[in-house]
Amino acid sequence: DGTGLRQITSGEWSDLDPTYLPDGSIAFTSERCGFSLQCNEYDKDETSCNLYIVKPDGAGIRRLTVTKDGDYLPHTLADGTIGYTRWEYQERGWAHVQSIWFVRPDGTGADAIFKQHFNEPWALEDARSIPGSARLAAVAAGHHTLAAGPLVIVDPGFGINNPAGIRIVTPGLVP
Repeated sequence: DGTGLRQITSGEWSDLDPTYLPDGSIAFTSERCGFSLQCNEYDKDETSCNLYIVKPDGAGIRRLTVTKDGDYLPHTLADGTIGYTRWEYQERGWAHVQSIWFVRPDGTGADAIFKQHFNEPWALEDARSIPGSARLAAVAAGHHTLAAGPLVIVDPGFGINNPAGIRIVTPGLVP
């Protein structure tokens, strides 16, 4: 009903996409890293995002990831790690930039889970754990779009770069 809400972060940057961690801390996306996006137009000053963590009372804000290109849409996975989308331009074309990554809540072990070096779909958004498995549900989307497209099941067990690890579960929709 909206009662009892309180702001726990502040500043001139955007803090968004919170996810609760098993210990009650909150991971979130923030522009507070101060990096500019690599794909900016010359007349814009758009800031990239990285992941941060904060205690429920707003104390102890700590940076979890460091990238110039952007980490977005964190979600606590079933194993307690934080899954997120990394926007990155290394060894890929301009449009095929979003893969699924994870990081431990202490900020260590950041690495790709799936779709690091293949093109289709262009992006996997809003990845969520499927209970009782290592698989994820996600939305297959395009470049610079909302998370709109087919729902897919991602099975990293096929290998980090194997397109066979994606299965569309909403036929008829295309990213």
